[in-house]
Amino acid sequence: MSIPVPRKASLETLLDIIQGWYSAGAEKESTSNSEVANRVGISNGSISRQNAFLVECNILENDGRGKKLTEAGATYAQALLQEEELAGEQLAPILFEYETTDAFVDFLSIRNPSRSEAVSQLEEITGQEADSDSSLETLLEFYIHSRIVFERDDGKLDAVHEADFETNQGEEKADIPEDSSISSDELIPDEPGYESDTPGASDQRNSAEGSDISVEYSVSISCEISGDENPSQVYRVVRAISEGLNTQASISDGFEEEWSTDTVTDQSKEPDHNASKTNSEPGQSEQSDNHSTDTKSDDIDEELDSYF
Repeated sequence: MSIPVPRKASLETLLDIIQGWYSAGAEKESTSNSEVANRVGISNGSISRQNAFLVECNILENDGRGKKLTEAGATYAQALLQEEELAGEQLAPILFEYETTDAFVDFLSIRNPSRSEAVSQLEEITGQEADSDSSLETLLEFYIHSRIVFERDDGKLDAVHEADFETNQGEEKADIPEDSSISSDELIPDEPGYESDTPGASDQRNSAEGSDISVEYSVSISCEISGDENPSQVYRVVRAISEGLNTQASISDGFEEEWSTDTVTDQSKEPDHNASKTNSEPGQSEQSDNHSTDTKSDDIDEELDSYF
């Protein structure tokens, strides 16, 4: 007794017909060949010739005068409409129930035949003649589409048994890594006045204290200052940069401030240039002041160079 196989249809046509049954509503109610034909633009005869095979595979089932998709068939047809390449995962459990599958998989896994040898074996297993209207090549492609059968690098065919297929599918899912990415909040060090917009970010940083985790980061800032710039405006710019970097800076030319990681001095007060000088001879005092001014200027130049 022969086993139903696809008839006079390519793999593409067969997949279109299966999708047509779903589009015609066969997952919900009995549907006729003509309704499917209208959906996919394929003749009633072509639709009808695949019915015996699709029923044998448990993709379709008889329902009165029409046909319906089985639960598994509807799941597979819907997957075809969404992503054809991934739909094979839904087809494999269906084909493992198909009568020819066990014997065909055994043959492939032992013999690793060529395509022509595989088709000859399908001819023997199904009782269908390859030179008739039976599309045994399409049946082979259907198996490859399901990922039960695969082609090796040397062009030979191999197959996966049902138990191994289920194990492999489980391993593929287990190999998918969990999201281990580190959010930007975890890379921001605790700074005075820093508050994270991410709930729990502070707890995450605190929990990392005492661990071997270290984070390196750098900041590069550049700006241009012309000789026409207002010194007061330049001071404000440098002060803002200094505060942002939590470093210590000293700026003269009428202004002198200090910042530290813990304390910012009162910036509203300007230094008193008329403050009394230390007891010394007038010439020495003036010389000392000039020397101090020159030294500060050099320090400021070096410090500004480091910022700009």
